[in-house]
Amino acid sequence: MLGFFDVLEKNRQDENKLKQVVEDYENLKYFSDNLKEKKEVEKPFFDEQNAHLEKMIQEYYELLKNKGMAIKEKQELVQQQKQMEKAILQAVEDIKKMGEQNQKEKHKIVRSPLKIKDQYYQTEKDLENVQNSLKELNQVIQMLQFKIDIYQNIISKFKKSCFLPAQKINETAKKDIETKKICKQLKNEHKELQSDLLRKNDEFQVFFFQKKKKKKKKVQKYFFYFLQILNQKEGEIIQQLEKKQKNNKEKTKYYEEELKILVQEQNKLEQEKNYLTQSQQEIQIMRNNLEYTLNEELRNHHEFMSDKQIQMTYLINGFKEYKQNIFLMLDELENQ
Repeated sequence: MLGFFDVLEKNRQDENKLKQVVEDYENLKYFSDNLKEKKEVEKPFFDEQNAHLEKMIQEYYELLKNKGMAIKEKQELVQQQKQMEKAILQAVEDIKKMGEQNQKEKHKIVRSPLKIKDQYYQTEKDLENVQNSLKELNQVIQMLQFKIDIYQNIISKFKKSCFLPAQKINETAKKDIETKKICKQLKNEHKELQSDLLRKNDEFQVFFFQKKKKKKKKVQKYFFYFLQILNQKEGEIIQQLEKKQKNNKEKTKYYEEELKILVQEQNKLEQEKNYLTQSQQEIQIMRNNLEYTLNEELRNHHEFMSDKQIQMTYLINGFKEYKQNIFLMLDELENQ
């Protein structure tokens, strides 16, 4: 049987163990409270970060949609530009054919004085053919005018639908102003050309009918003179149309380069979208890992606290038993 001092020593050791257990319990409780507070504090941050990333992804989706619309409008613009080039080529070809026909008609004129009457009637037919050619040329000019209006409407539509950064928008506005100036200049040139052709036609008619009673040689001379003027004017028209065709090719090349730039920007935005999606997934993984770690820590903490409570219960019961032993020993000592 243990002595009195041994029981006191054992009781003192048990009290120290009990204090250590209580201290460990308080530390674990403090750690658990901090862990819960940290979880509650960091949870809104992760939620806010996740919402911000979702908003950015939505904005990038909208930007990609606008870029796709801009690329589609750009492709339509290039297609309209190609159609306009075909129309100009067809007009040049028609004018060349008209020039060749005029040359053929000019060589058909008979220079013999004996057949001047037939030549006069033939000249009237030639004049009628020239008038018809002028009408066809006016139709070509009207068609070009219609194409220019379509081109200008497409540019206006493209300006409204294209979603670009501020610098790109300013550049596009400047280019749009330049394009409008070119279109306006082209309209004015066509109007001047049409007016000039009509004026020349009127002059030719007035001159022809005023001079038809004069000498036959003068009629032929002035007729060839005006044919030469018409041929020269046809050459100028061809040069102007070829110049416009060259400018349209340059514009087509420019818009194709712009289209390539838009495609590159779209690819870049898709890469950024993928990067943001990957970042969102990584944050979600971190969030899941953190929640898993917190849950594991809480579970381990509850298990540890349960074990500590069992140990404390065991120590308290042992302490009560030692107390009873001490009282028994004290009773025995008193009885002795």
